[in-house]
Amino acid sequence: MLSKFRHSAGVSINEIYEMFGRRLAAVRDSSGMTQTDLAKLIGLSRASIANIEAGRQKIMLHQLLAMTRALKLRSPSELIPTDLVLGEARTAPADLLTTGSPLSTTQKKDLARIMDAFEDLGI
Repeated sequence: MLSKFRHSAGVSINEIYEMFGRRLAAVRDSSGMTQTDLAKLIGLSRASIANIEAGRQKIMLHQLLAMTRALKLRSPSELIPTDLVLGEARTAPADLLTTGSPLSTTQKKDLARIMDAFEDLGI
């Protein structure tokens, strides 16, 4: 089953969603937005946002795009946890926040590896 699958970097699917949830919460908090504010903007309940941020609820691509718009991000990649393919834990708050600058070559390569990981998972 997918929940027991581990990517080659040693990250389970559940861990991917937990990392995504922490990233979402950090970006949302840094924007001054509440869970209720985000929920209203993207058509979900506040409980769904709380569950997503806790890694308990998975999201669909259209929801990721809606979150990107609502949070005024330049790209959905700003919410995707690049550390999952690097095998490193980036826990410093500064690493979770966005700079608004274009992606570096390294970040583009990291994003490509993430997309490959999702393809390997069949997501």
